[in-house]
Amino acid sequence: MIPVKNQPHLYRDERGAIINTDLNDLQIYQRKKETARRQHSDIENLRASINTLNADVNEIKNALNIILEKITK
Repeated sequence: MIPVKNQPHLYRDERGAIINTDLNDLQIYQRKKETARRQHSDIENLRASINTLNADVNEIKNALNIILEKITK
């Protein structure tokens, strides 16, 4: 691998790809990726909860409409 000028942890491989050999950078990347994965999972869980709540509210509204119809007849 060929060192990248003025970049102590960067190297260029035979295909021209830049390789970062700094393990600290790798750990930072992995933490950020895991944080993003958790946030995405949290958002999906919240979305599912909201959909369930919306369905429950609609069910309650329908039940109240049925009760209201029976009372007003």
